[in-house]
Amino acid sequence: MKESFKNIIIPVNFSESSDNAIRTGIAMCKRHSAVLHLVYLKEDMNLIFPPGKSPQILEMVVEADVAVVAKLESQANKIMEENEIVCFYHTAEGPYYKTISSKAKDLKGDLIILEKNRSGSGFSLLKKNSIYRVLRYSGCAILTVPNERLFLNFKNILFPVRPLRSALEKLYTTLPIIRKNDSKVLLFSPLKPELKEEERQTVDELMQRADQLMSEDKVPVEREFKVAHDLAREVVKKAIEKKSDLIVITATITKGIKAAFTRDYTQKVIEDSPIPVLSVKTV
Repeated sequence: MKESFKNIIIPVNFSESSDNAIRTGIAMCKRHSAVLHLVYLKEDMNLIFPPGKSPQILEMVVEADVAVVAKLESQANKIMEENEIVCFYHTAEGPYYKTISSKAKDLKGDLIILEKNRSGSGFSLLKKNSIYRVLRYSGCAILTVPNERLFLNFKNILFPVRPLRSALEKLYTTLPIIRKNDSKVLLFSPLKPELKEEERQTVDELMQRADQLMSEDKVPVEREFKVAHDLAREVVKKAIEKKSDLIVITATITKGIKAAFTRDYTQKVIEDSPIPVLSVKTV
């Protein structure tokens, strides 16, 4: 069982929209005594210089790269000075969703924090910078943070419970957050009307086990069931109703042709929630 987070990874592009992700990361590093890693990702660039053409453009690219490194160093130093945490900076080049996942693995990251714009643009499955696609390639948990509202503490956690035998794996990742924030937890199970009896029994067992695990830390826990046709919609709706500041989901990735044309449970919750979502993949 995870005791705490050690290395938190945040992709940066120096935009205002990434401020919340960085501020959330700083707050978590303070609570968990973790190391913060800022990663600037540059898309692949294949420059071609026809015969007779001046390579001045190459010189401009090199100068831009040097400026990026200087800006990263300045940002990392400022974070360390103002917050008394360890902060490193890195650069990487390649497709966003693959490169950030690979970089997190190299840095032994156990959490990636990603910004999410209000418009949702850039987060469709078909978009190359999709959070969902990063989740598909990443081996660690991913926290998506909306940029329109700042979340520094996670006091109210919504923990959806579905009839998946692997559902409690996300609890082992979440317990350090619960402990460090003195959180209270709502175990919420939206159940489809056609749910089979054995699946309902699985949900009951998972609820009891989760309650038991958290009772060891004296975590205030509530349970709630609701019949729902659209599980993701009900989860987001319940989080808003309960004024939750974190939703924790077990990420399930849909593959094949269907994935290209429909959004699954995981993608709906990530894209539609105005509240931070912690997505934990099963192993």
